[in-house]
Amino acid sequence: SLSYITEVAKCYGLKYFLWEPTPLARELSHTIEEARYFYQEANKNASIPILFCLDTGHACARDTKGADRDPYSWIIELGKYSPIIHLQQTDGKNDSHWPFTSELNQQGIIKPNLLFDALKKSGAQNITLMLEINHVFEEDDQKVINDWSESINYWKNELDQISYTL
Repeated sequence: SLSYITEVAKCYGLKYFLWEPTPLARELSHTIEEARYFYQEANKNASIPILFCLDTGHACARDTKGADRDPYSWIIELGKYSPIIHLQQTDGKNDSHWPFTSELNQQGIIKPNLLFDALKKSGAQNITLMLEINHVFEEDDQKVINDWSESINYWKNELDQISYTL
């Protein structure tokens, strides 16, 4: 099925197809080892490369431990196959899609300097970092706007301080 999808994608001019590993055991590539295997197998007959969209909050599968529960290990091991990384703040226990606010950054494990170091170790190049922040549907609009604004400013400030390029 993926081989066919990549054929169609190529016909429409896509250069690659993205697959996002999730923290669910019932889905493919929920561990680093599974993701490596998936990458090799899926690309054997692909018309365009099948790459990853890694997510900083997805290293929390309940049946895993060690490196599989460390978002930085995922990035070090698979970052070079991931042109896009979804950024969310997380406590490392849940895929909560928290914003990067001062309050949640104190609880969260996603630290820009550690992320940038992991990306550099991975050999990744030309990465797009994309905020993936979700609020509950019923959240107050002004809180959502404030959280997004604070998150954007947080990452803008961090990106302005990077001393190397990816």
